[in-house]
Amino acid sequence: MVHLYSTFKWVFDIRESDIYFCTADIGWVTGHSYIAYGPLMHGATQVMYEGVLSIPNAYQNLGFN
Repeated sequence: MVHLYSTFKWVFDIRESDIYFCTADIGWVTGHSYIAYGPLMHGATQVMYEGVLSIPNAYQNLGFN
């Protein structure tokens, strides 16, 4: 957890006002580390999307136009 806290802070330059999205699967080590634990430890808002992102419409799937 100390390593995850440090890498999330220094590599992603995360701040409390940030909205964070990671395309990893939640079942992967990258997924639960950088989707769940990292943002929670730093107080950042996280976006989770269940399903497959359709490439031509990926931003529409997430609610961005």
